[in-house]
Amino acid sequence: MKILAVDYGDSRTGLATCDRTEFLTSPITPQITVKARDRTDIRFATEGSYTSPVERMTLKLVSKKKGALWASVDGQQLPQYIVRDGWEAAESGWYYNLPDRTIWVKFAKPAKKDFTVTVSTEKFDLIGMAED
Repeated sequence: MKILAVDYGDSRTGLATCDRTEFLTSPITPQITVKARDRTDIRFATEGSYTSPVERMTLKLVSKKKGALWASVDGQQLPQYIVRDGWEAAESGWYYNLPDRTIWVKFAKPAKKDFTVTVSTEKFDLIGMAED
Protein backbone atom coordinates (compact mmCIF):
# COMPACT_ATOMS: atom_id res chain seq x y z
CA MET A 1 0.00 0.00 0.00
CA LYS A 2 1.17 3.52 -0.73
CA ILE A 3 -0.19 6.49 1.16
CA LEU A 4 -0.18 9.74 -0.77
CA ALA A 5 -0.67 13.28 0.43
CA VAL A 6 -3.63 14.81 -1.37
CA ASP A 7 -4.38 18.51 -1.70
CA TYR A 8 -8.12 19.17 -1.75
CA GLY A 9 -7.59 22.92 -2.15
CA ASP A 10 -8.55 25.77 0.17
CA SER A 11 -5.82 24.76 2.65
CA ARG A 12 -7.31 21.32 3.15
CA THR A 13 -5.06 18.31 2.79
CA GLY A 14 -5.59 14.64 3.35
CA LEU A 15 -4.31 11.21 2.52
CA ALA A 16 -5.38 8.59 0.02
CA THR A 17 -4.30 5.03 -0.63
CA CYS A 18 -3.14 3.54 -3.91
CA ASP A 19 -3.25 -0.05 -5.05
CA ARG A 20 -0.31 -1.89 -6.67
CA THR A 21 -1.08 -0.31 -10.04
CA GLU A 22 -0.87 3.12 -8.36
CA PHE A 23 -4.48 3.99 -9.11
CA LEU A 24 -6.17 6.05 -6.42
CA THR A 25 -8.36 3.61 -4.51
CA SER A 26 -9.78 5.24 -1.43
CA PRO A 27 -9.60 8.49 0.48
CA ILE A 28 -8.70 8.07 4.13
CA THR A 29 -8.76 10.70 6.80
CA PRO A 30 -6.30 10.00 9.59
CA GLN A 31 -6.73 12.22 12.58
CA ILE A 32 -3.49 12.37 14.54
CA THR A 33 -3.65 13.36 18.18
CA VAL A 34 -1.01 13.18 20.88
CA LYS A 35 -2.10 12.21 24.38
CA ALA A 36 -0.10 12.40 27.58
CA ARG A 37 2.99 13.62 25.72
CA ASP A 38 4.51 10.15 25.47
CA ARG A 39 1.75 8.37 23.56
CA THR A 40 0.84 8.95 19.94
CA ASP A 41 -2.64 7.94 18.80
CA ILE A 42 -3.19 7.74 15.06
CA ARG A 43 -6.88 7.45 14.29
CA PHE A 44 -7.93 6.29 10.84
CA ALA A 45 -11.46 7.27 9.88
CA THR A 46 -12.41 6.18 6.37
CA GLU A 47 -14.84 8.35 4.45
CA GLY A 48 -16.88 7.34 1.44
CA SER A 49 -18.51 4.12 0.32
CA TYR A 50 -15.63 2.65 -1.68
CA THR A 51 -14.40 -0.68 -0.30
CA SER A 52 -10.62 -0.50 -0.13
CA PRO A 53 -8.57 -3.53 -1.21
CA VAL A 54 -5.91 -2.64 1.39
CA GLU A 55 -5.30 -5.62 3.68
CA ARG A 56 -2.04 -4.72 5.45
CA MET A 57 -0.62 -1.45 6.74
CA THR A 58 2.89 -0.29 7.65
CA LEU A 59 3.53 2.95 9.54
CA LYS A 60 6.87 4.61 10.27
CA LEU A 61 6.97 7.17 13.08
CA VAL A 62 9.98 9.38 13.72
CA SER A 63 11.21 9.07 17.32
CA LYS A 64 14.61 10.73 17.62
CA LYS A 65 14.99 10.40 21.40
CA LYS A 66 14.12 6.72 21.99
CA GLY A 67 12.28 3.66 20.80
CA ALA A 68 8.81 2.58 21.80
CA LEU A 69 7.69 0.81 24.95
CA TRP A 70 4.74 -0.80 23.13
CA ALA A 71 2.43 -0.41 20.13
CA SER A 72 -1.18 -1.46 19.68
CA VAL A 73 -4.04 -1.50 17.18
CA ASP A 74 -7.41 -0.77 18.79
CA GLY A 75 -6.06 -1.77 22.20
CA GLN A 76 -4.50 -5.07 21.10
CA GLN A 77 -0.75 -4.93 21.73
CA LEU A 78 1.57 -5.92 18.90
CA PRO A 79 4.72 -8.01 19.46
CA GLN A 80 8.07 -6.24 19.61
CA TYR A 81 10.99 -7.28 17.41
CA ILE A 82 14.56 -6.43 18.34
CA VAL A 83 16.00 -7.75 15.06
CA ARG A 84 14.80 -6.30 11.74
CA ASP A 85 14.74 -9.70 9.99
CA GLY A 86 12.28 -10.98 12.60
CA TRP A 87 10.02 -7.98 12.07
CA GLU A 88 10.16 -8.37 8.28
CA ALA A 89 9.21 -12.06 8.50
CA ALA A 90 6.32 -11.44 10.94
CA GLU A 91 2.70 -10.76 10.00
CA SER A 92 2.43 -7.95 12.54
CA GLY A 93 4.52 -6.20 15.16
CA TRP A 94 6.77 -3.22 15.78
CA TYR A 95 10.49 -2.53 15.52
CA TYR A 96 12.71 0.44 16.38
CA ASN A 97 15.07 1.20 13.49
CA LEU A 98 18.03 2.88 15.17
CA PRO A 99 19.88 4.13 12.05
CA ASP A 100 17.03 6.46 11.05
CA ARG A 101 15.38 6.55 14.51
CA THR A 102 11.94 5.47 13.39
CA ILE A 103 9.39 3.11 14.91
CA TRP A 104 8.06 0.68 12.30
CA VAL A 105 4.58 -0.74 12.92
CA LYS A 106 2.85 -3.26 10.66
CA PHE A 107 -0.47 -5.02 11.02
CA ALA A 108 -3.48 -6.41 9.17
CA LYS A 109 -5.94 -3.59 8.49
CA PRO A 110 -8.95 -4.00 10.81
CA ALA A 111 -12.24 -4.81 9.11
CA LYS A 112 -13.99 -1.80 10.61
CA LYS A 113 -13.77 1.64 9.01
CA ASP A 114 -12.45 3.49 12.08
CA PHE A 115 -9.48 2.26 14.10
CA THR A 116 -6.64 3.66 16.19
CA VAL A 117 -2.95 2.81 16.28
CA THR A 118 -1.22 3.77 19.54
CA VAL A 119 2.57 3.97 19.99
CA SER A 120 3.90 4.53 23.49
CA THR A 121 7.31 6.09 24.10
CA GLU A 122 6.74 6.35 27.83
CA LYS A 123 9.74 6.29 30.12
CA PHE A 124 11.35 2.88 30.52
CA ASP A 125 14.75 1.32 31.01
CA LEU A 126 16.25 -1.98 29.95
CA ILE A 127 16.47 -3.58 33.41
CA GLY A 128 13.19 -2.40 34.92
CA MET A 129 14.53 -0.08 37.59
CA ALA A 130 12.26 2.75 38.54
CA GLU A 131 13.65 6.23 39.06
CA ASP A 132 12.62 7.86 42.36
